[in-house]
Amino acid sequence: MGTNVTIKRKIVVNGVEYHSVDELPPEVRAAYDKALAGRTKQRVTVNGQDFDSLDAVPHELRALIEDAAAPRRASSKVPLLAVLAGLVLLIVLALLRLR
Repeated sequence: MGTNVTIKRKIVVNGVEYHSVDELPPEVRAAYDKALAGRTKQRVTVNGQDFDSLDAVPHELRALIEDAAAPRRASSKVPLLAVLAGLVLLIVLALLRLR
């Protein structure tokens, strides 16, 4: 059985909710960046339990969070195999239609 980790981020500025930094208008983004520049504390919520920082999260959960947040390597063979399997299926279906 695998573990499913979902990282959700919500930014609320003057009552307006944004789901990513990319959604922020330029003037709001500037204020956001300025506010974060002096910020030294973060809050992490895992399964409804709040922690004062990522360091306060139990090691097992922290490893899962860090793994989920890490960028994936582009050299993964799984997506390539899925694309190839899809192409083979399309070719087979096309050949069956020709019969």
